[in-house]
Amino acid sequence: NPDKPTIEHPTAAEELNYLIHTGILEVDETFNPDAPVTKEEALKVLLKSVTYAYYYGYDESETTNQSFTDITPDHTLYPFVTRALKMGMIDASNKTFNATASLSNQELAKWLIGALKLNKAAQYSDIYQLNYNDGTQVDKDLRGYVALAYEMELLEAENNQLKPKDEITYAQLAQVIIRLAHKMNEYQIDNY
Repeated sequence: NPDKPTIEHPTAAEELNYLIHTGILEVDETFNPDAPVTKEEALKVLLKSVTYAYYYGYDESETTNQSFTDITPDHTLYPFVTRALKMGMIDASNKTFNATASLSNQELAKWLIGALKLNKAAQYSDIYQLNYNDGTQVDKDLRGYVALAYEMELLEAENNQLKPKDEITYAQLAQVIIRLAHKMNEYQIDNY
């Protein structure tokens, strides 16, 4: 699409340009692929990438049981949050979604494993070992999600470090989305 910008990036140019040119990721001339991505933007891009809702729209009947106090029915993120809750990608254990906060590696791991319908396996956090230099920094309730996401190569460690609390960048998210789409296809996960 000649109307869309082409992004140069040393590790994620192909993935970023695919998302931009398909209209999944909307950018302007100020776009920085190495900037942290907010939870709101990450959720929108992830769901547009792996669900049919991007093409057919969201079913309004799905937007009835959402339970975050900061995402009301008139919020633009409401249908995305409701869809992610229904998919098991996120849960409402925290009463707020915090849409403008940056998304961390360990939070993204939970979303990815939820999209693959592996929440039950991930919840047995005590059985997972994180043999990484910073494995002890992973929140206890997210250990299983992080272990599975890295073992399945959805997320990549650098120098034997998970960096669980580091912010995800647009470039990293683009790479992860492509990996997730391949895993969903491999495991024959419906695109909701």
